[in-house]
Amino acid sequence: MKFLDSNVLIYAAEDTQADKFARACDIVEAAVCGNGFVISAQVLNEWFIEEFSGTACL
Repeated sequence: MKFLDSNVLIYAAEDTQADKFARACDIVEAAVCGNGFVISAQVLNEWFIEEFSGTACL
């Protein structure tokens, strides 16, 4: 079992750094395909805050 880090989710959601974006997308794809990755509530919270802080949707 491997834990997915919030930075991986953040880099996969933003394509401003192409090398990190590509690698993060590969990791997320592996996680979605059932390769033993786990996402904790803390990681989802960190990602949510980073992605949506300061936007009108909150």
